[in-house]
Amino acid sequence: MNEDQPSLLQMAQQAMNNDGSGGVHGLYGGGAVSPEDQKYFDAYGGWRIDDPEQAAAASGISLGQLAGGFFPQSNGQDQGYKIPSDKGGFFNAENLFRKLGRDVPRIGTFNQAAPSTNNWRLLGMGPGWIMRNGSLIDTNSAQAGGPRSWSGSGGISAEHFVSGRGSTPLGAGQGYGVPNMIQIGAGHGTSWGWPGADYWNSTSQY
Repeated sequence: MNEDQPSLLQMAQQAMNNDGSGGVHGLYGGGAVSPEDQKYFDAYGGWRIDDPEQAAAASGISLGQLAGGFFPQSNGQDQGYKIPSDKGGFFNAENLFRKLGRDVPRIGTFNQAAPSTNNWRLLGMGPGWIMRNGSLIDTNSAQAGGPRSWSGSGGISAEHFVSGRGSTPLGAGQGYGVPNMIQIGAGHGTSWGWPGADYWNSTSQY
């Protein structure tokens, strides 16, 4: 295959992210990416992972600050993200922590080579959205520690009900390589993922 020819994945990304107007759209939403931020995408509209030092510099912060804002934190009973800057491009946890001479913390090892970004403009989802290890996250919905659709006092969905939990302990998902884990009601197994993420993995037990 000619190296200059796009792969099937790249062609699919191009079809999803471009509408024929010549501009690049965010990975998930319909908003167009500004000319300034188009450098963070490849020629086919797919994400391009930068060196973490480059990502930090483009954000106007240090490498340590980029790492310091990578994981969710606890604030009393609530959980959330302290994002040092909402600028810059895509990077990954694997390279970020290697640059710092450290292993990726256990709560972030799952999918650690996948893209992360603090720049909501690249996602097309509006302010407050970030990406961690390929997970799309609404930081404004992270307080209870569960997925975006979970309030902490009800269920993840009609099928998954969690009773009597105001929040899920931060770090409970480290066995799965993610920050949090929720033990679903009887017969429904376990779900795990990032606080505020739009999707969590689950194991069902029937």
